[in-house]
Amino acid sequence: MATLSAQIVAFVNFKGGVGKTANVVNIAASLAATHQKRVLVVDLDAQCNATLWLLNKLAWRKHTEDKRRSVYQLFKDKAVGTHLFSFDDAVIHGVPISSNGFRLIGGLHLLPSVVELLEIEQLVSTRIAHGSHKYLFSELAPRRKDYDFILLDCPPHFFSMTKNAIFLADHVVIPYIPDFLSLSGFQQLASLVEAFGAQVTGNKTALGRTRISAIVVNRYAKIGNVFQQGLLELEVLTSKLKEQKLIHEKTSVLTPPIRACVKVAESPAVHLPVLLHAPGSIGETDYSALTRSFLEHYEGLA
Repeated sequence: MATLSAQIVAFVNFKGGVGKTANVVNIAASLAATHQKRVLVVDLDAQCNATLWLLNKLAWRKHTEDKRRSVYQLFKDKAVGTHLFSFDDAVIHGVPISSNGFRLIGGLHLLPSVVELLEIEQLVSTRIAHGSHKYLFSELAPRRKDYDFILLDCPPHFFSMTKNAIFLADHVVIPYIPDFLSLSGFQQLASLVEAFGAQVTGNKTALGRTRISAIVVNRYAKIGNVFQQGLLELEVLTSKLKEQKLIHEKTSVLTPPIRACVKVAESPAVHLPVLLHAPGSIGETDYSALTRSFLEHYEGLA
């Protein structure tokens, strides 16, 4: 059953290559295609990875050629006082789109990015004292009623776009690779998210503070004891961070971990989520199970 108002979830990590975009695209596709949820993916990364996973380059360039139909214009309007962005014009319904124009997942929508977003990142960062962390919230919060889930694909840093995502979101998911460096980075990231939430909570008292509430483990492989030890250490750290109130008290490491899979790695090149590119693959199997865990977890927190 559809929720009355979208749950907004930001996928955040200041490290690149940890699986943020793969998680966003494949969970979103499974939510829409398998569970009949209305889902919006918002690409907040100037690298445009989520956009180009769900659109081929020709369709992307045609849609965003004047940049107004992208998140670029949303932020530019807020920063310089123009009024050129239209959500209804910018959002692409039914992605991915086949070569003959057939919309493959009707309930999956995309608000695309462009590389010029990097320029706006710098402009927005100069306006932080004037509430620039609320730009995305002011535009997208009224759209909650139109979706069951809004998933935010954040860039690999903790600057203005990521802060906008955290302020808008109800929850933060941390995509994670179980190794020592990721473990130490997770603790630092939890501190950053909590500190930012404490800083801006006065502006968002009706909705409460955004907190880390789930972790997704990516590129899992049974090689000796390295990854299993990493998972055990992650569980210990998660308990510690709960005690320190740096993450949500119901934060969960969602299962199953996503195994390394060549079919998932191939999927961006063919502009399809793995459930369409390789049904029955271990990537599709893992993401189907992970999406069920994601849905149960967040319906429990609603």
